[in-house]
Amino acid sequence: MMVLKYENSGAIHPNPSPTAFVSHVYNTLDVPQNQSELRIFVSSTFHDLEEEREYLVKRVFPEIRQLCRERGVEFTEIDLRWGLTEEEATHGKIIRTCLEEIDRCRPYFIGILGERYGWSPKFHEVQKDADLIRKYPWIEDAAADGASIVEMEFDYGVLQNPAAAIGAYFYFRKPGHRRVSDESSKKLDTLKKRARASKRPAREFSSTTELGELVRRDLKQLIEEQWYTNEPSSIINLERSAHEAFASSRRRAYIVNPVYLKHFDRFAEGANESTPLVISGISGSGKSSLIAYLAKHYLRHNPDAFVIEHYIGASTTTSDYSGVLRHICLEIKDRLSIEDEIPTSTEELAQTFPSWLAKVQNEKFLVFIDALNQLEGGASLGLGWLPEYLPPNVRLICSTTEGEPLEALRKRNLQELKMHPIDEDERESIIVRFLGEYHKALSHKQTKLLASDPKSASPLFLRTVLEELRILGIFEGVESHISHYLEAGDLNDLFKLVLERMEHDYGELIVAEIMTLLWSSRHGLSETELLDLFNFNAVSPDDQPVTRLDLSMLLSALDFHLIRKDGRIGFFHNYLRDAVETRYLSEGTIKCAAHCKLATYFRTHPVSKRRVDEEPWQWQQAEEWEELRDTLVDVEAFPLLASKERQYELLGYWRKLKGKYDITSEYLKMINIFYPNGIQSLNKQESLSILSDFFVVCGMYDLAESTIIQAIDCAKYLGGSSIKIAKLEEKLGDIYFHKSEYELAEQIYSKLSETFMAELGPLDPQTIDIINSRGITLGFLGRRQEAIMLLSECLHNIQSDLQPSQNLSPLLANLAHINNEEHQYDRAIDLIEKCISIVERENGLESTLLIQPLHTLGIALRNLDEFSKSKKTYKRAVSISLKYLGHSHPL
Repeated sequence: MMVLKYENSGAIHPNPSPTAFVSHVYNTLDVPQNQSELRIFVSSTFHDLEEEREYLVKRVFPEIRQLCRERGVEFTEIDLRWGLTEEEATHGKIIRTCLEEIDRCRPYFIGILGERYGWSPKFHEVQKDADLIRKYPWIEDAAADGASIVEMEFDYGVLQNPAAAIGAYFYFRKPGHRRVSDESSKKLDTLKKRARASKRPAREFSSTTELGELVRRDLKQLIEEQWYTNEPSSIINLERSAHEAFASSRRRAYIVNPVYLKHFDRFAEGANESTPLVISGISGSGKSSLIAYLAKHYLRHNPDAFVIEHYIGASTTTSDYSGVLRHICLEIKDRLSIEDEIPTSTEELAQTFPSWLAKVQNEKFLVFIDALNQLEGGASLGLGWLPEYLPPNVRLICSTTEGEPLEALRKRNLQELKMHPIDEDERESIIVRFLGEYHKALSHKQTKLLASDPKSASPLFLRTVLEELRILGIFEGVESHISHYLEAGDLNDLFKLVLERMEHDYGELIVAEIMTLLWSSRHGLSETELLDLFNFNAVSPDDQPVTRLDLSMLLSALDFHLIRKDGRIGFFHNYLRDAVETRYLSEGTIKCAAHCKLATYFRTHPVSKRRVDEEPWQWQQAEEWEELRDTLVDVEAFPLLASKERQYELLGYWRKLKGKYDITSEYLKMINIFYPNGIQSLNKQESLSILSDFFVVCGMYDLAESTIIQAIDCAKYLGGSSIKIAKLEEKLGDIYFHKSEYELAEQIYSKLSETFMAELGPLDPQTIDIINSRGITLGFLGRRQEAIMLLSECLHNIQSDLQPSQNLSPLLANLAHINNEEHQYDRAIDLIEKCISIVERENGLESTLLIQPLHTLGIALRNLDEFSKSKKTYKRAVSISLKYLGHSHPL
């Protein structure tokens, strides 16, 4: 039996005490133990356990990695049977590398034995590495005894001090495979007996899958024990952990461009940087990695600074801007121990956000927001929720692709840092650094082969190839794998090869089906939905259902390329989406079938926002027009379909049905079927009111008028409150206005303004709405001075109030219109530009609320002979109108 000796302060300790042993280990580590990382060493023989090691890397470790990420822990497996070059083995460096890596991984160790004792390095090979002898003088005796490198690893990692190896596990394959020479067999049996005697867990397995299940179970239990708190994690801790884990995965092997770093340092230390620094670039250019690196870099040099990182899609928070603001406010509340409650409504959250930022004083405060383009909703993408002016101690750094968020930010005189392709030297550094994280390496020739390819200038391309190389079970043939992936013409082709490899590892059926489901979804799918859908309408009772374990392994393996928003999983970039479409959905009939499956699935669920988000969209994509019609006239779903945030989407569906079904007759039929004449109910009143609103959106003003009159009659019959009836009558006044029946409209507005003023007060939003409507109506009646006085007084009251008002932009628009009519063009332009700016910030650059203000601006510019500007403004208004309303709409 071999006995190892450990060096400690120049003395040799044949049997060191646990305290001495642990002291030695932690004093000789090249890097300190990191409590946010589970770094585990995998020791096994070479060729007889290739299949087992590859199974762990592809099927077990991705799931463990995902479990760790949920707790803010990074998981790294170290399997040195891959990636040590021939040059290193020849010069004895392989042994030193293994022992050094064991130190870095302590106390986590996995030892696997089959029927081979393993390679025993020759004494003269050990002598070639002077550093090895210096650091581990006992290694000479071990080599002289003929010990295999596996026994050296088992001894050094666990057996000499099992009490310290709290995260060590042994797995032995049951006999039955070909055995080698008697001498080796005896040494193998002795090693197994010593491992069992260590009292560390030692399990036996008969198959690759059984080994996988044993390792999975042990590591899950280890994680529960090592990263467990007696109290449930707070909301802020869960949120923070998710973002920290995401950032850690993006920083891995990242090599920063010094130009980017200098730009950031100048911005961060600038005296007055009230506008954001925006990192822009195409998808896959490395923006997220740069954001993660810069945040860590700044904290390293300013450890007391207050730094918040938010990576959109990294946590399960909402996918609109409210999730971003709430996280930042939670961090501020936690940092400063503030008792104030964070607003629950999205609107109030946006209004109070500047005051939350202002609470942080007398310290450096950096906020990083990654992937603004991943936000959902026009109001989110328009960035009105981001304050235009920041406190002097606040620095905002964000990233986005080209598109609406970047356009909105460019209007703020931002500082823009554009991402560029990485050069060959950077690529080589990334290759060495990334594989080095797993203690794997390519030869110089292989590194050059990968780095010199122009496609590797894309960080996403290079990282994806490296991920594919990392999970190879053996080092032999790695060069052919590099060439294989470099045959891809672009990122789309590369991901086709990734899908092909995943089919081989996980099964063609599950990969094709899960990827098709994600491609077919509108806003991604939850894991529960994916499981349900995979087994939904199975072809035959014999079909094998997919388990949550199967799904977890697959999703974990693709984790770097997926995004999670609102608890749903989607593609992080379109390259994978395009590859999925090409590989699995090349024919139109297949696409239609995929959309039909999702639509049918969601139809089986109770009416909810989730259902109305997906079901009608799926029928439209499948071009199943009758099914789409049935969905749109579902009386239970209609209130959600016609809600304010979806009414233009609903109009878009009906535009697709034009010539097939008549919107008027279909909805009147719906009302008559569910609410026969003479029967009044609250549901009928609400449905009529919603339907009238939708007819207004459609430009069907006569139908809207008759429908709202029915709703008013219903409310009066049911004894509704005066305010409720007044709100319905206000809608009638709006319809008369749209029909240019201004006298009737003004009569209603005049009466209602007195009612609201008396019951709600002058600053209530409903009162302001009525005054605003009456003012513009007076303008159309030619009573423009009266209208200007009325609206100006209302505007003064709003601006004097300390609370922001949602009524400001309509007032500005109407005042601008009336000033236009009074030939006060400069005044009109000033008012309308303020209005447009507010609407863009609050609702996005393509909101339908911009149509009328842009029209007004176009008129004012034309009247000043600014024809070029006027034409550009009209074109923008027409573009928005056509997109949401269609050619035949009155607007």
